[in-house]
Parts: sequence; C-alpha cells; structure tokens
Amino acid sequence: MITFMEMGTNKVKIIYWAIKNHLIGFIALILVLSIPLQSVHAQQAQSPCRLVTSDGSLSEPIKMDFVACATSVYVANAILHTENTYGVWGQVVINADTKGDVQTAKSDGLTQIDWDNLNWDYWGNLAEGEAAPDEPQQAPTSEETAPAEPLTLDEIFTLAQTDINDFWSGVFANEGIEYAEPEIVIYDKSRIKTACGTAPANIGPFYCGKDNTAYFPLSFMTDQHDRIGDYTVVVIIAHEWGHSIQAQLEYDGISIQRELQADCYAGAYSQYAVNESKKVIIEDGDIDEATASLFEAGDGGGSWFDKNAHGSGEQRQTSFNTGLENGVGDC
Repeated sequence: MITFMEMGTNKVKIIYWAIKNHLIGFIALILVLSIPLQSVHAQQAQSPCRLVTSDGSLSEPIKMDFVACATSVYVANAILHTENTYGVWGQVVINADTKGDVQTAKSDGLTQIDWDNLNWDYWGNLAEGEAAPDEPQQAPTSEETAPAEPLTLDEIFTLAQTDINDFWSGVFANEGIEYAEPEIVIYDKSRIKTACGTAPANIGPFYCGKDNTAYFPLSFMTDQHDRIGDYTVVVIIAHEWGHSIQAQLEYDGISIQRELQADCYAGAYSQYAVNESKKVIIEDGDIDEATASLFEAGDGGGSWFDKNAHGSGEQRQTSFNTGLENGVGDC
C-alpha cells in the first residue's frame, strides 16, 4: 500500500513499504522519480485523490490537481510493475499505464464503481500536459437543493384534481361504493351558466349537484393564491369536492352542517396529502395557509338555518382539523 505521497513541481516522491510473507521486519524501498510535466500542474482545480488497488482498497484522500493524481497512479504502477492500480480524482476514475498514457472514466461513487462497464476515454500522455477533464459537480444535499419553480394556478388545479380524486376513489373502493369523479371548471367571465342556473363570478367557488361540477371563478382563486398561498387553492378545491362526496352519499344536513363537513373532508384529504400522497408534498406553512383561508372565509356563524351560512372562522378551522387529525371517519 502506498502510504505517503508528496507532489513537487517537477518531481514525485513515493515511499513504498512492502512487508514480505514470513520475513521478520520489512523491506523499505524508496524511489524518487523525476517526471517532466508541462506548465499545467499548478493551475488545475484541486479535488480529493485516492489510489484504488486491484483488491478494491482505497488510500486516504489527498487534495491535489488532476495531473498530480494521474502521476501518482503512473508511479504506483511503475513500482508495482502492474497496471491494476487506479486513481479516483473526485468522481473521475484514472488509469495511467507504465508508458504514461492516461485514460479516464466517470463514476457516480467510490463504493460502487462498476469496473467492468466503465466508459474509458483517452486523456493523453502525462508528458503532453493536456487539460484536465471536467470534474462533475457533486449532487446537492437535501439542505442545498435549489427550490423548485412555483406551480402556476392551472398546474395546481391539475395536480390537485388528480390527487384528490386518487384519495376519494380509494376511500370509496375500500367501502365497496360506486364513485363518480366531479368535473372541475375554472371560469373567467362575469357569469357562468350551469345546470343549477346562471351564477355571477362574485359568489365565489360553488358546487352544482345537478351536473356534479365544481365551479371556480379565476379572479377569486388568483386572489387566494397570491395573498395566502398555493395550498389554499388545493384546500378550496378539496372543500368543493367534499360537496360532491355528500351528494353521492346522499347527505342531507342543513347548510352549516354541510359546509363544515366539507371542511372536514378537506382536512381528511390533507391528512392523506401529508402521509400518503405520491403527487403532493406538503411543505412547512401549507396547513397554516389552509386554516388561514378557512378562517377568512368564515361568515361569523350566521343563522344555523341560513342557506348561505358556512360557519364562523373558528368552526371551519375546527372542522378542518378534525379531518386532518382523525380522517374521514370522524367527518
């Protein structure tokens, strides 16, 4: 094993210690080789260099430039009279034969180098001093991962529609009940015709049971998205979806009960989004966005029998949290 390497400007010194089979002590062999290098030596980028022997053992990493690392491999093979010692410079695998010819290949990791399937490229001869290969950038850690571009409102609708449908189709399938996915319509008009009549844009999102469709005014949804957050949009969709679920289950509660149950259903979906969804990733603050939106949409409680009443902000938050914590069964 090579235990020490010192790289000079035009000189490589390697102390090679070999312990023979049953000899007492050891034989020390000191070789000093002078290898002419071109002016590239000091200018190349620095990366950890390791030597890898034929049995897969690794030397300790020493930070150096590419040419120095390749030279170490060359000298090691010259000493050992073999070409089975390789080098790894960052993620670049190096093979330098006893003539000074260097080949390189890329590898994703030191511990899983697929030696039989490396794609070798000829780099050149050490004496020619060519430019070092590009050192691939390390993959960022989870803490360093750049944030993804935010989704557009259309993309949020598409993703939410798919994920909420996955949730409810699974719930109904587990109960052996037939399920019908509602339609989703976003409209940017002063009014829209539905099977339930013509509705103005200023009434906010609503569900029509006669055509099993939830309608969302674009201006309202854009305002919620921009002021409160993207998950607010998802929760509003989940709330209106809840009215479709009520219609399919033939639930006939009074207005506030229906609205609060729809909030609970939105919470139950959010529990799924947090724990099981493969499409939606709940980030810090998303649930706070949901409860803030529900609180804002509270109507102060109103009359329990008012057909337009949705419940107070506190009631709506409580219902959402019930579904979030306990699931559909408690809605």
